[in-house]
Amino acid sequence: MAENNQQVILEEEDFGIFWDYIKDSEITDVDYNGHELWVKNIYGEKKIVAKELPIDFLNTFCQRVADSVNGFFTPQDPILEAETETLRISIIHETVATSGRSISIRHVSEKLRFSDAGEAVERGYASPNILHLLVNCVLAKMNISICGEMSVGKSECARFLSHYIPNDQRVITIEDSPEWHYRKINPGHDCVEMKVDRKKTNGYSILLKACLRQDATWIMLSEARSREVTDLIENMMSGACCITTLHTNDARKIPARMISMTGNKEDAERLEYNIYECLDVGILLRRKDKVRYIDQVCFFYRENDKNKSCLVVANGKLVFDELPKPILERFAMENISDPFQCSRIIKELNHERKYNRAKEKKSAERQNSYIHVLS
Repeated sequence: MAENNQQVILEEEDFGIFWDYIKDSEITDVDYNGHELWVKNIYGEKKIVAKELPIDFLNTFCQRVADSVNGFFTPQDPILEAETETLRISIIHETVATSGRSISIRHVSEKLRFSDAGEAVERGYASPNILHLLVNCVLAKMNISICGEMSVGKSECARFLSHYIPNDQRVITIEDSPEWHYRKINPGHDCVEMKVDRKKTNGYSILLKACLRQDATWIMLSEARSREVTDLIENMMSGACCITTLHTNDARKIPARMISMTGNKEDAERLEYNIYECLDVGILLRRKDKVRYIDQVCFFYRENDKNKSCLVVANGKLVFDELPKPILERFAMENISDPFQCSRIIKELNHERKYNRAKEKKSAERQNSYIHVLS
């Protein structure tokens, strides 16, 4: 398998027909299955945009990708992977993909999908009270796990929330392919960006342990997949704040999912205790009618020697506005007396209202001018 952990440089002409779709900011995936070229956009819509591609073009493209990583793409080396600053490229040879050569190009934007809370509300991503609560969770340095099925925007949610981390709090990002783009999204913030060496089976664990010696306030782990969850929990227990993503379909299942990923059945009880002791917030993302939105928010805590959870947001709506005492105490530690009121969100929502009023005013002036000309 040819791959390189360093980002490569590919020019526009290297991508040929793919480039028309890669440069479209609303397209996230460009996939060729050997017979049709499919694209998927930020709304989850997929469509065929071309039929069978010329073999000469495919050979040229694959060779340029292979050259960029100093690798090979042959029946003996049938899997080829590469990364640019914003693209993840995966190619499988037709000797393995018997339906035809398979090419998958994932585009990860270096910009936030929502510029601020006002735009998030306008697009139906979350209601104002949910945004007040979640940003206050960030300001209270709570450990957050974001879950959902594939392509619902887990990483985008993490990036959006990380935008509210104060710039003097050191953030260490850990990922195996470029997704967070933390430094570009948050210029001027104290940030260390780390990349996992895929050739090392314990690559994530090595970097997570290194974070303890790097004075990290926050650790952002691109995706919790396996036994590195144990190291992530240890970081939480040591006082580092964490944001991570994982796959499950209900925020309340996050602790159980974490336990299953460690593969440690013998020590499951102690692990569960630690999770409820240090993990604070679970967020579930869903997509409905082309709209990605925050479906659930769940708090985890221990009270009277029992593990407890409290679902405060369900189906995208606030269903429980009286937070448990241990959670309120966590907010109080950071001088947040009302978790449902955040000054930064108030400012952003007021700015959005002013912006909308200005747009409406300009629109009305243009319309009046048009009417005047007609008369």
